[in-house]
Amino acid sequence: MRGKKVAIVTSSFLPDAFGGRETYTYHLAKQLIRYGFIVKVFSGGRSGVSIFKGISIMRSCKFDMLLDPNSDLKQHLFPFLFAALQREAYDADIIHAQEYGSISTDVAGFFSRISGKPLIITVHNPFLSETSLVKFLFNVYNRSMGFFSISQAAKVIFVSQTLKRKFVDLFPSFADKFVFIPNAVEYEEYEDWSASLSIREKSVLSMGRSYGPCVKAKNHQALIEAMPKIKAVIPSAQCFIVGPTGDYAKELKSLAGALGVAEAVTITGPKFSSEKIQLFKRAAVFVSPSLVEAFPTVLLEALAAGVPCVATNVGDTGWIIKDRMNGYLVSTDPQSIADGVIRILGDNEVWRTLSRNADNMARAYCWDRIMPQILEIYQECIEMKR
Repeated sequence: MRGKKVAIVTSSFLPDAFGGRETYTYHLAKQLIRYGFIVKVFSGGRSGVSIFKGISIMRSCKFDMLLDPNSDLKQHLFPFLFAALQREAYDADIIHAQEYGSISTDVAGFFSRISGKPLIITVHNPFLSETSLVKFLFNVYNRSMGFFSISQAAKVIFVSQTLKRKFVDLFPSFADKFVFIPNAVEYEEYEDWSASLSIREKSVLSMGRSYGPCVKAKNHQALIEAMPKIKAVIPSAQCFIVGPTGDYAKELKSLAGALGVAEAVTITGPKFSSEKIQLFKRAAVFVSPSLVEAFPTVLLEALAAGVPCVATNVGDTGWIIKDRMNGYLVSTDPQSIADGVIRILGDNEVWRTLSRNADNMARAYCWDRIMPQILEIYQECIEMKR
């Protein structure tokens, strides 16, 4: 399939936004280029053409529309995205949209319908039905634009088995086009990590989105609430939270101050590429206190750097983190989180065993193993349209 053209459509892309979907889309584009595809990413943002890490990006102006002030739920409007696709993706062989529930994916669906080009949708995130209004809006969407996009897609990829099961219940008539392909990690980027706990300086790392309705679902406040309990046993412990910006970052800093651990908690904002990798390599333990998840890429990145994880058992997290093998599965209670961290940081032998097992688990989800599954879907979709 060398020389085939792929138009990747997403509501946001690095470095303007930081999260699991953006990380996945970036590495997908890199892998496609490596396999000889011609790739162009269509994303929201400041209008214009740019290059990021060798990837061509066509950004279209987007506007935020607040759907529910009680949940901070917003939808992004892309008035010029369709025109950009008509102008720049008229000769694409595949349209690959990232995320269900995004207007950017719905626009890609309309473009696929008119142009006849095969559409693939990758679904990344679980539903966040925080209020009755949000539930109502999702139900309306599922019966209208959501139904259209799913019906238009040649294949729908789910990075999580949990998500796939939900969609089979939601759209049973389309279940034959649903396929599970897990998230992946660029394993080679995390090689040469230190197998010594002392070198990692008892640092506790966590990451989440930089903005959006999912940002608070990462539940970083529970980790901060656990820090006084962790420091009571391990005084040298330091916490680094990567991703949050704006009001949520201020809330987290205020909470750390109120709990007397302000000097032990650092909110860094988004980090990319080598900076992010170095944070993983220096971390002694990674904590994911999320309320909801799909198949968290960030846990794969931590494992690839030999970092044992403490994670809430939500979504497909249990596929990645095996309790007492490469980390600990905990509840969202701060005491449960603290107990998991203390078990790892307080025993060098436990840390070494978990770290070694973490590395072995990460190898199973490297892009070299996952990419052939995606290419098989591409080949099948191209042949469908012949």
